[in-house]
Amino acid sequence: MRELLVPGPQRLQQRLMSVLSLDAQDALALIQRSRVMVDGRIQTRNCWVDSHEITVNGHSLALLGSLAFLVHKPQGYALTEGDPLKRPTYQQLLPDTTMVARPLGPVDLASSGLLLLTNIPELRLALGGPEPMPLPATFMVRLKDRPTGVQIALLESKAPYDEATPLLIQDITDAEEEADELEQPELVPPPDDLGALMHSSIARWPSTPRRKQHARPKKLLPMLLMVVSGGTAKGIRHALSLVEAQPQEICCIRWGPLSLEEMSEPGSMRPLSQAEVQTLTDACGIKMPLPSAEIGAVTSDTHPSLHWF
Repeated sequence: MRELLVPGPQRLQQRLMSVLSLDAQDALALIQRSRVMVDGRIQTRNCWVDSHEITVNGHSLALLGSLAFLVHKPQGYALTEGDPLKRPTYQQLLPDTTMVARPLGPVDLASSGLLLLTNIPELRLALGGPEPMPLPATFMVRLKDRPTGVQIALLESKAPYDEATPLLIQDITDAEEEADELEQPELVPPPDDLGALMHSSIARWPSTPRRKQHARPKKLLPMLLMVVSGGTAKGIRHALSLVEAQPQEICCIRWGPLSLEEMSEPGSMRPLSQAEVQTLTDACGIKMPLPSAEIGAVTSDTHPSLHWF
């Protein structure tokens, strides 16, 4: 756990804003809703704090300021704390829904894939600040129709993108069809004499035999692999619309040094290691010293799997 640096006397609202990356309204709402305790007592008013023990929903503020979780966000999960349409939100992906951790990542409501939930100020400044670092993002995109050569050529140019830069655009439909090829089940012929099988001269079967449903190879939609520096799901969707390609699903499987490797199941979650935090801040040009004992190997870069939706 990172050590929370106490800057000196502050208003409680300001302390929550700086540690949890909240705006003034959300920080004040936590206090007024009796979700903040100072030295073991519920605090419903903004007050001055210094080196006091502060908890939010029973969790230490120092712990919340050090959280970093990597999750595989399913499609349809909102990136807001609450949703007026009662849709599931990113908070349901946390190991404890009472924790406060803010979302960062290139996905949105309609897309799925890699999402970072963290309050670490260095990461939030580098990835969600006024001038975020344009990390390369890898997307697997299912399209309603297979893209033409002209559409891929346009996507490889910078024209359809606002501030992002395409690095790799590849039609991987054929590769997925080979990976998802289904084996046809072997049909076992019925016995010659069903009555003998049931120890009777007349088989005790319904007059109309039931039809057996056999597995059929599903029709796979075309898939596109898109690696875009500074890319987001919203930007990918906009670029595809400009070239008249209709996306069915968009999934981000890699963002900078972070990857969904071994997390192909939507809804899965794991804590981010200190080594991964170090690698991510280094990729953004921000130095954050870590204890040498906590630095380990970062997940190696392998070819992404094709099953992410």
